[in-house]
Amino acid sequence: MGASQSQEELQSQRQFQQHQHPNELTRRESLLLSPAASNNTKQFSNSTKVVDNVTAANSTNTNCFMLNARALSITWAENPDYWTWVQDKDESGTMIELPNLKMVCWLEVHGKFDTRKLSLGILYQVSFIVMLKDSAQGWEVPINVRLVLPGGKKQQHKENLNEKLRECWIEIPVGEFVASEKDVGNIEISMYEYEGGKWKTGLIIQGIAIKPKNETNQSQHHQQPHELTRRESWLMSPAGNSKYFKNSTKAIDNVTSANNTNSFMVYARSLSITWAENPNYWKWVQHKEASGTMTELAKLKMVCWLEVHGKFDARKLLPGIPYQVLFIVMLKDSAQGWEVPINFRLVLPGGKKQEHKENLNKLRESWIHIPVGEFVASEKDVGNIEISMYEYEGGMWKTGLIIQGIVIKPKN
Repeated sequence: MGASQSQEELQSQRQFQQHQHPNELTRRESLLLSPAASNNTKQFSNSTKVVDNVTAANSTNTNCFMLNARALSITWAENPDYWTWVQDKDESGTMIELPNLKMVCWLEVHGKFDTRKLSLGILYQVSFIVMLKDSAQGWEVPINVRLVLPGGKKQQHKENLNEKLRECWIEIPVGEFVASEKDVGNIEISMYEYEGGKWKTGLIIQGIAIKPKNETNQSQHHQQPHELTRRESWLMSPAGNSKYFKNSTKAIDNVTSANNTNSFMVYARSLSITWAENPNYWKWVQHKEASGTMTELAKLKMVCWLEVHGKFDARKLLPGIPYQVLFIVMLKDSAQGWEVPINFRLVLPGGKKQEHKENLNKLRESWIHIPVGEFVASEKDVGNIEISMYEYEGGMWKTGLIIQGIVIKPKN
């Protein structure tokens, strides 16, 4: 009778709290929503899926593994008041389930993995793969991520999800380790935050990736582009390899006209370019502009997974002015692998998207402007616009692209 009454009180307390403002939630109240307060934590099984087996130059099989969300322990995941499960296809076309966060104050996710499945002597990195929706809220407080190795050694730090790109899969690094015969057993991976008192919404969890950190895929450098499978290109995805951009912008033209319209340039160094810091795939070169300003250009050596993202605060623009957004790029004479059209996408502050494909088999050895989209700046629709250029499904190795940046300027 007492236990039943306790459950009723807990349910009543939760219903009451759903109408509270996040900052009204005390730590004591949040403890009522912890896994210790009920049996709503789904115990995880060590269910893993091999996403690729790479035979490296030294003939060592370095396996990459994915712990799908259903294999994780997610507090309140089976309560439809807090999470919903949605169907989706992974990169191999397999149907998987993804937990979509409606609202929780107590965020807690755990997974485990048997290190005996890994290749000895290889440095592995462990990361959560998640997505934040445009509507996501309550992420002002950094989340905790933790990796516990078989011997008990811990690696932990905080990550600010509020600074991450939205509406795309991102990788949250948890830790890294070298697979060893002496230190075998389960590793434990966690992501949690329950002390900040914020109701969090809009998170989607794909799972946990365990893969070699320095995965250069040397054997793939000797493959012809058509030999690269979609599964292999997954290993070259942005998970763990994107340099997250800062919103650094520079006015390149201050046009003093009747309506004082400004043009802005988001330079390549301010963009998130997958693999840009890996000299096997990209290199950075100095460039002097017509104004004499020194900048850095991103010069592509070879990638299969092309992905570039930028963002810009629309509040810098003048209301009522129609603006156009363009990538400024150059293709070298020697450029190859551009037979598959490239995707371009513009996401406005309100979430509206503009996207299309462009064939980059264009004029060579000169700067070209690739249109992404256009919009009218408005006082009612302020915030960041997100600009993307990407192609990673065609299986072609792309070379010879130089990126100067993104221009936001008046259309007329």
